[in-house]
Amino acid sequence: MVDENKSVLRSKFGAGVTTVKKRETWGEITDAINATSSTKRSVEEVEKKWHNIQMRGKAEIADARRSAKKTGGGPAGKPLTPLSEAAESVIGTGNISISGIPDAVDTTFLMFDNEYNIANIALMGDLQKRKLELEIENFTLRNTLVKLQIERLQNDSE
Repeated sequence: MVDENKSVLRSKFGAGVTTVKKRETWGEITDAINATSSTKRSVEEVEKKWHNIQMRGKAEIADARRSAKKTGGGPAGKPLTPLSEAAESVIGTGNISISGIPDAVDTTFLMFDNEYNIANIALMGDLQKRKLELEIENFTLRNTLVKLQIERLQNDSE
């Protein structure tokens, strides 16, 4: 039912999508679940359960993608559970929470001790030193860009 109503539940607030409309939709989903279950749940419980399923689904999908990118032999990764497939269907495969930010930089490179690196760079030729300095600057700028993109996405979602 979340998939059927994702146009309301996943949309940003606006003229056609209000808090009241989202609350009504969650109420309808809750009523349908309670009609088929002996355990009665509140709207908040149903919504929280969906968010938990979604979080587990994202983690499972990320693990599956990491596993698919591995090289070498070894066992194949675990297939997605039906709940994770449902979460992926609702979220969308192009969603950055699943696919990541295009052209993003792994910022773990920037966590190296720069003082140690600069001291060792002095031992290299001038061209190699300049190349590494430019690469560090490039990674720093790309990291800043990623932070700005994340901030913009967070502002857009608010």
